[in-house]
Amino acid sequence: MASCPKCGYQFQPLETECPRCKRLQGQPHADQQVPAGPRAEAGRSHERPEISHTSLAAAGALAGAMYGAIMLVIYVLIDRLIFGGSESARLGLLLALVVAVLTGAVLGTLIGVATAVARSTRAGVAVGALVLGVVKGAGLSGMGYGGGFAVAGLVMGLIYGALIGWVVAGSVVRSIKWP
Repeated sequence: MASCPKCGYQFQPLETECPRCKRLQGQPHADQQVPAGPRAEAGRSHERPEISHTSLAAAGALAGAMYGAIMLVIYVLIDRLIFGGSESARLGLLLALVVAVLTGAVLGTLIGVATAVARSTRAGVAVGALVLGVVKGAGLSGMGYGGGFAVAGLVMGLIYGALIGWVVAGSVVRSIKWP
């Protein structure tokens, strides 16, 4: 079996040139060490610069707003087309869709920022669950329903919020180019 005369790499069957030397072309070979200095450091521009938290938060907010709006519009359409739309029938479909876009954008923005800054899908799921759980529980309590209805609203808000947070956070993670 043949080997590379420069680095000693053992060629595999059907290989005619050294993959190590081909990859390192342009960089000094191990036997041609160049002393480290300013010129050697200046040539390492292939490293990615660090992205700030502000840039990540902005990217997460934008992606989260889009995915949150899409998620709630799909929710309204499913409610209207499959389950008869008792929720959207009171407002009308157009107004229900506008409210879903605005609400989804706000909720998605919060989920997206938490996901991007923490770099974790779990953070987005937690934020979605907490925000929707508190809003749903406080909403039912504020409408005069007390006790069991408020607790049930809180629990259902936690479940729906976690589901929406999981979908939106997963989409945000896939859409951001991480450093």
